[in-house]
Order: sequence, then structure tokens, then C-alpha cells
Amino acid sequence: MSKAWLKSNSKHLFFLLILLLVALVVLHPYVRSWDHFLYYSDDSDTGNFVMSNHLAIRESVHEHGQFPFWNIYVNAGTPLFAGPQVGVISVVTLFNLLLPFTSLGALKLAMMLLYLLAGISMYLLMLDFKLKPRYAFLAALVYMINGSAGYLFYVYDFWSTAYALLPFTILFAKKAFESKEWIMYACISGLLLAVVFLSGSVSGFLYNSMLLSLFVAYRVFGRNLKKRASKAALVFLLVFIVAGGLISVKALPAMNFVEDSSRSAESGFDYDFYLGQGHHITANTAYRYLIKDHDNPFPTASGGTGQIGYVALLLALCSLPLFKKKRVLFFHLAVIFLLLYMTRSPISWLVWKLLPVFNQQRSVDKALYLYNFAVAALVGFGASLLMSKAKRRLHISNKASKAVLAGIMIIFFVDMAFVNLGSVMLTGEGLSKHEKANDWRFGSFYDYRKEIREQALLQDITSDPGLFRIRLDEVNALMDGANSYTVPMGLQSIYGNGNIFQQEYPTFPILAYQTGELAKMLGMLNVRYLVSRTNVTYEGFELEGYYEIPKGPSHRSKSFVSGPYLFKNSRYLPRAYHAENAILVLADTEENARQAVYYLLLHPLLDPARTAVITSRGPLSSYTPEELEKYDVIFVVGGADDLSLLRDYEGAVIPDITAGESQLTDEDISQMLSSLSNSTGPGDEEPDAAEYLKYTPNKVVISAKNRGWLVLSEKYSLFEGWHAYYGEAGSMIRIEKADAILSAVYLEGPGDVRFAYVPKGFNTGAAISAVTLLLLLAYWAYSKKYKKAAKDKTEKGNHDA
Repeated sequence: MSKAWLKSNSKHLFFLLILLLVALVVLHPYVRSWDHFLYYSDDSDTGNFVMSNHLAIRESVHEHGQFPFWNIYVNAGTPLFAGPQVGVISVVTLFNLLLPFTSLGALKLAMMLLYLLAGISMYLLMLDFKLKPRYAFLAALVYMINGSAGYLFYVYDFWSTAYALLPFTILFAKKAFESKEWIMYACISGLLLAVVFLSGSVSGFLYNSMLLSLFVAYRVFGRNLKKRASKAALVFLLVFIVAGGLISVKALPAMNFVEDSSRSAESGFDYDFYLGQGHHITANTAYRYLIKDHDNPFPTASGGTGQIGYVALLLALCSLPLFKKKRVLFFHLAVIFLLLYMTRSPISWLVWKLLPVFNQQRSVDKALYLYNFAVAALVGFGASLLMSKAKRRLHISNKASKAVLAGIMIIFFVDMAFVNLGSVMLTGEGLSKHEKANDWRFGSFYDYRKEIREQALLQDITSDPGLFRIRLDEVNALMDGANSYTVPMGLQSIYGNGNIFQQEYPTFPILAYQTGELAKMLGMLNVRYLVSRTNVTYEGFELEGYYEIPKGPSHRSKSFVSGPYLFKNSRYLPRAYHAENAILVLADTEENARQAVYYLLLHPLLDPARTAVITSRGPLSSYTPEELEKYDVIFVVGGADDLSLLRDYEGAVIPDITAGESQLTDEDISQMLSSLSNSTGPGDEEPDAAEYLKYTPNKVVISAKNRGWLVLSEKYSLFEGWHAYYGEAGSMIRIEKADAILSAVYLEGPGDVRFAYVPKGFNTGAAISAVTLLLLLAYWAYSKKYKKAAKDKTEKGNHDA
């Protein structure tokens, strides 16, 4: 780096240094509490979702040498890599895996870097839009300090990536239109979009794509419309071909996961839920969303807004006379479009109705960060126009105008002092009276690891060896807010994190409570311990201990992981065990099968430790006679399309449709279940557990000692990516759907069974992404070689001349 370069770029370096100082001031809680949680962030998405996922990734990579496709800690096992909101290739992931920090420390460092990157990218974009450095800096300052930034960089690593890279994405798309090297710049823009997706921000990918598409459409208009339209089409296609190719490695598994989840396209949100049930902008909420939120000035207390404050609003309005300038017009159009999108307008309806995946999103106010981006740019243009007019009309010197602009920046910073993360240190906003009374300026951050060490209840659970799950009784939702405690301790739960889940799963624990069969059904889910704030009297749960809840300013009084009551499930079943009997539920529809299976599971005479209830994979004709002989009973509720198979079947058929029976009585079912439960002895014998030889997120090996059915308290059967291999030859065997949501395999004798998981679509997606990356590298190498050849030719020509 030469002195000449430093001198010519000293002004830019000065402004970038100021942006770094702004990042340190705004995010100073991260700096001074590197390994500590900020109050109310442990059971928010920061700890419950983001950090817990990165903890699972870090453990799997460091201890097992494999990137985890499956999360063993939450929701009784669930896809991790295929989770749309889980970052797999991101700054956070890299820091988490490579740096010697805790996952929380790596997360905070990554968020600080992304926050600074947001300011730098906005600064460089505004320079490319021909703004002077001081006004580009002001635009960057507004982009760093607003309601969206104050919220997103407090909670979400994936949204932060989308926010930080948005200006760069527009910048390189702009260069694609203006440079001869348009292919390279379009590829970079597509690459940036892909990074957003791979960081776990599907919504950020969609919204950044929306604004990029608007920018491409805006570039069509002007002289030589036909030529501009052709260029725009080429840039658009190349950007999204590159982005689509690179994200395939995650997009295809994610699409397959979402296809059968709470966010499937078929069960997409209706228009009102898509708007966000009150989160869209109305005349009554526009001021709070867009300018100032006086009731909740600190966004992290109740969610983010797009508030920009009075100073930024006035400066943005000053840009209105520039609407005829094409470089400014785009940002005016963007603000208008986004305001229409975030209201109940035809624009929002058309996006929901026509654009793919948008009907699977919720809360259109997520697009507020796009509004903040456009307004920040207009602030730069408005300030430039205002100062130029002031200099001409008031005859202000250049030096004085700089001082005025610096004053405006300071006033803006004060105006927005209550919408950034640092405001909790300035005002205590969002903290309870108890926390403020306990020296909140220092007590508002606490070492969660120390708290975990002092949680006697959790420590006692972890001292119990073996594989088992726990249940927090106070939480009846799939997001239980305890992962920041349980995952670091290696505790697995039947609930967990994420708002995208396999649709069949929630029914099981809900029915457990509704029917009073809590111990039995949670036992089937491998739940050994139940933690409760109250002394509950659930049948089958025995009080294991009472623990004093830790007190003091370093402990969370609202934490429900402290108990104080710990109960043990007397009907707990091992993670894998041998079942002596099996009932095949033969049904013609999924709904009929589901109802029949739950009817049997909830029957008081069904002993799940002895009898597995297997859901048929199709009609009777899809089975061979040899396969049917594996079952002791065939329970017919439909799908009996080949009665000859039943006539040759040696087990019991209920009802016996081959003999003309069509009705069943409770007595028939009770007699059948009673005979199965008492086939070899009393029903209270210990379950016949199988031994685990290996247990990792992607691969499990079990030593089976018996012939017959091996039942696993795992949801492998619900996901096509799981496969089972048996014996020394490693022959693939079918994973059957057992007990509504669990899994079972039939074994011909003792031997090892290996279960391996690769998400459906991963191999295809990885191949597409690899080819796309190789083509990009090949183009880069060719371009570099071509430039060098051209340069050498020019230099040779000059030398000859």
C-alpha cells in the first residue's frame, strides 16, 4: 500500500474509520459482553434458534467430522441442513467453526462485521451513484442507524446478512449495466444473492431479489429502449441463473422439507396471515412504523420497525426536487412501491397471489429494511441538494458547509439514539424494575454458562447416562425457548426451535395431554424427565426431586428450566428396542390410517414396549405374502384390494373381511390387544433395549440382538433421506412408519443396523451448485487470462511504436 494510494484515498479511509467507530458505539454491548447474553435474548430467537443451531453444527463438525444434516437436540430430531432459516455457508458459520470462541462469541463477532459491512456497502453504492463522499457517508450512517438495523442486528444473523449485502447486490447489478465486463458483475450480484440464501435467509433472498428486479426493470427505460430491454433481460437471467445454481445445494433439500411442512405451498398462508395479522402498514400505524415509535423506542423490546426519525425524514424529503434525475428516481420509485407493498394494496395482493414462495411468508413488514435502504439513499441525495442550495443562496463557505453537515449528522445520531442496540445501555429500555435495581448497566448482561453450571436440576439430568429426551411442562408449543440451556448441556427435547416443522409431529404430544395418556405417549417419544414449575400430578410421573431456583442478579428469574420440580417417567421407553409383535394398519387414505393408528396407541391395552403399530405404505397389493407374514395382526380400515393375499395370511385379520366381517366391536379390539400384550409374560417387564454403537447426527449404528421388529423413537420414517442398512453385507432395508410418527425396521436375525441420512435433493443440488461454481471459476480464469493477454499486446504495441 503506497503513500500515494493512502493520500488519494485518505478521505474514504477517514469515513470508513468513522463507520467502524459507529459500529463499535452502536454495538458496544457486544464488545463488552462478548460471551454473555443480553437480557431477554437467551429465550428469543438469538439463543433459542440461532445460537443453538450453531452449537449443534459446531459440535458435529468438531467431534464427529461431519456437517450435521440432522438436529438431534430439538423436536425429537429434525432436519437441520434442510431448514430454510439455518445458515450453512455464512460468516457466522465460518466464525463458529474456525475461531476459538464460543458459538455466542462467534455470533456476536460476525454480527458486528456484518453491521460494519452494511455501512461500507452503502457508502460504496452511493459513491457509484455520483454522491460526494460526505453525503455517501451520511447515507451509510442512516443505513446503519434505523429501526430495522436496530432490530435485525440484535436478533437475526440471517437477516443481517441480507441487510449487509443488499447495497452490494444493487451496486454490482448497476455495474453490469454500465460496464463492458457486464458478465462478471452480473455473476457477482448473483453470488451475493446466493450468499444471502445460504446464510439461512430465504425471506431476505426473496426481498433482495424483489428490489433487484425492480432495479433491473427501472434500467429498461430510457433511450434505445429495445437495446436496454435486451441488456436488462440478459443481466436479470444471468444473475438468477448464477444465484439459482449456487443455492441448489440447500434449496432443493429445503424445498423437499417445506413441501410436507407447516409452510408447504399447498397449505400456504391466506392473505391476511401473509400481511402479518396487523403487521401491515395502515394510516394509524404508518407514523410508528416509518418515522418514530414513541411507545417502543427500543426495537428489541417488542420487535423492529422501519423508523428513521425526523432528521432523516426531512433530508429524504429534500430529495423530491431531484425526482427527474434518473439516478435518484429509482429510490423514489422504490419507496412508493414498498409502501404500497406493505399496505393492503393491489400490489401486496398481486405479490402474494402470483410470485412463487411469497404466499409461504408472513408479515409484510419484514420489507421495512428495503424501505430503510431506499430512504437512506434519498437522505444522501437530499442533503447534497440542500447543502448545494445553501452554499449558493447563503454564500456559505465549503468549510462552513462541512461543519453544518457534521452538525446535522450529530443531531441525527441524537434523534435516533433510542433505536439501536446500544440504547439499552443508555436508557435501560426493555429492562424490568428488578433488573434496573440490580445495577442494570452491568447486570443486564449475564454469563449463561455460569448459570447453567449452577442449575442443580439440569446438572442432575445430564448426569444420567444414556439416550433420552426431556420435556418442559410449561411450554405447549414447538418453540420452547430453552435451547440456549439444553443444547449446550447436550440435552435433547421433544420441542425446540423453528417455525417450520413436519406437520404430523405436533399431533402426537398434543394428544398426549388431551387424552391423559401423557406418560405412555411421552414415553414412546423417549421422554425420561419432565421439568415443571408446579407440583403436577400426572399419572405415571414420579417426583424425582425439588430444587431451589438459583437467585441473584446473574440468574434469570423468568427461566422455566430451573423447575423447581423434576419428575421421572415410569413408562419411559428406550431410544431403540425390540418389539415382539406388530400390527399392520391397512388403510385407503392417510387420514383413515392416522385415526386408526391413534385409536390403537391410545387404547389402554396397547403396550408399545411389546407391540409396534405400523402404518401401511400403500394398498394390500403393494405387499408380498412374505412381507405380510412379518405382522401378527392386519387391522383393516381400507386398501384391501387383493383378498387372495389375506386368505393365505396366517395371522389375524381384524375385521376378517375374507369371512364377510365388516364391523368391529371394542371387545374384539380389546381381546386382540390383550392377547398381544400377554404373549410372553407380564406387561410390566423392562423393555428389550438395543445397544447403540454409534450415535451422530448423520449416522447411527445399532447392535440388534433379536430377530423381528426394531423400533426407534426417531422420526426417520417421515423423511425420505433416511436409509437403513443391515448386516455385514450392508443390505438396504425398509424403514417403516411406526406408532404414528416413529420408525421401525424388520430384522431377519441379530446384527448391526446402520441408519444414514442425506437430505432428499442434496446430491442433485450439490452437483448443480458444484457445476455452477466450476463454471464461475472457469470464466474468472479465462477473463483474467484474456485481460493479461490484452494488456501484454497493448504494452508490446506501445513498445514497438
